[in-house]
Amino acid sequence: MLLIELVGIIDGQSAVAAANSIKRDCQRFIKEWGSIPMPDCAIYRGMINSWPNILYYTKPNRTPVGMDVATQNKLDDFFQEEFGHRYRSEHSLFCTGNPEHTKLFGDVHVIFPIGKYSYIWSPEVNDINYTLLSQSTDEIIANTHFIHNKLLNKVLDHEVMINVESYYAIPIKIYKRSVYPLLIK
Repeated sequence: MLLIELVGIIDGQSAVAAANSIKRDCQRFIKEWGSIPMPDCAIYRGMINSWPNILYYTKPNRTPVGMDVATQNKLDDFFQEEFGHRYRSEHSLFCTGNPEHTKLFGDVHVIFPIGKYSYIWSPEVNDINYTLLSQSTDEIIANTHFIHNKLLNKVLDHEVMINVESYYAIPIKIYKRSVYPLLIK
């Protein structure tokens, strides 16, 4: 048996389970997106590939990686007051509409929030950590228009901050060749 055939068998068995899980648990997301996200038009996250594991949980109290705690808390206080969630620290998931932006953080994965979720993003912010290099936290809060729970399929190059307890993450290559074809059947 050729290695490519073996990979196809492994993808196939796991891909069926992944597609069934997405269809079962991500109906709200699929409806909001307008259809099953295409491999080249989805939300993405860079992370370690642990296929066939696709289920991940966010932390209730996330420690910041790219910013200091005081900045995270200030942003979160604003987000809590304006949108009802602490998008930087409580059940936080950071994604983007541009798979190239995720490669710094690991393998590109297509993301499917499970069940109830909420999100914000801004057409002015590609990555809030990079924006902090040129603007203060107060300037971001005062001058940035955040979009709340709207137009998720328009995020393009922008960071989207999602408040969700769990999500599915499918490596883009596997999503493209194995999972997506099953989802659109």
